[in-house]
Amino acid sequence: MIPVKFRKSAEASIASYDYVDIAEGTGVVVFNGGKAAVSGSAVFLLSRNTFYSDVVSSVNATTLNADFDLTPFNLPKTIKGTAYLSFGFYQVNAGGTGYIKIQIQKSSGGVVSNCSSEIYADPPVGAGAHKMCFVPISLTTTHFKKGDFLRCSMQITALSSNNEIGHDPMGRNGAYLTSALTTPPVTTKFQLYIPFQIDL
Repeated sequence: MIPVKFRKSAEASIASYDYVDIAEGTGVVVFNGGKAAVSGSAVFLLSRNTFYSDVVSSVNATTLNADFDLTPFNLPKTIKGTAYLSFGFYQVNAGGTGYIKIQIQKSSGGVVSNCSSEIYADPPVGAGAHKMCFVPISLTTTHFKKGDFLRCSMQITALSSNNEIGHDPMGRNGAYLTSALTTPPVTTKFQLYIPFQIDL
């Protein structure tokens, strides 16, 4: 007779991934970036859900400092491998020698640590220049305990006197990021692909 084994505790919840790399033991989750308005202040956030961002894009004069934060994890997680960030960018005026700096971070009890080096995206240059930026980000294998959260930090500095970055999960038209002004179309979607380590 084959023995029947009963588990001492209930099965853990099943995690689902957008795609899985079996060889590497990682599952990739896609997070949408957006912006919310809370008590008169703006909050950048990450979510698996598709929602209408309070503000479709950020149009600014030379600078932007945005921390896109995920909600705290309910279960321990480990990130491992290469993340990817996709976002639309439009440069209104020519000139500028600045940069788009991106970094993946971990926040634990109010202490922020880096999960990647500072990565510099390759922005379009010139008046009316636009593109979908797709940036690979090599991650340091990092463990997150319950209550920690993941952050995508972005800084834009002195690219021109005006530029626009999209952050609307629904991909609505921005001030410049529209099908009429950008051909081929450049979406306002902001998507972060994060590989999580999975047990196989």
